[in-house]
Amino acid sequence: MGDRDFKDLASSLVLILLGGSSALYAWSHYALGSIRQPGPGAFPTVLGALLVVFGVLIGIPALRREGTLPQFELVPFAAVVLSVIAFSMLIEPFGLVPSIVALVVIATVPEKRLSWTGKLLLAVGLSISCAVIFILGLGLTLELAKWPY
Repeated sequence: MGDRDFKDLASSLVLILLGGSSALYAWSHYALGSIRQPGPGAFPTVLGALLVVFGVLIGIPALRREGTLPQFELVPFAAVVLSVIAFSMLIEPFGLVPSIVALVVIATVPEKRLSWTGKLLLAVGLSISCAVIFILGLGLTLELAKWPY
């Protein structure tokens, strides 16, 4: 098994596990209803089952395809994890926009192909997009920015 396509195998395994666990949870905790009147568990069960199907469809060809074992890079991984931690710690005291800016800047620090101007433009664009989607579109009561001091 040293010559398999490990990237697609890992992706398919994640899809199968996430889809299977979410479908099983929805099926066992919520009513499925009927075709005419679907219950609250029908949609998540179907979506979970579709994830399992897609995982299998990705995984079977990957068993026959050659590939290399991907190299684990610690710095990008740590940057993404730290950016999510920073976002979760900053969203409550500082609001949506500063949290997203911190998330994007920290996550893109290891990326050498993107200039600091590009990183800041990405942060601003993502902040505007999230504000439009979550505050204007979905009507969530999130503060754009606040200063707790």
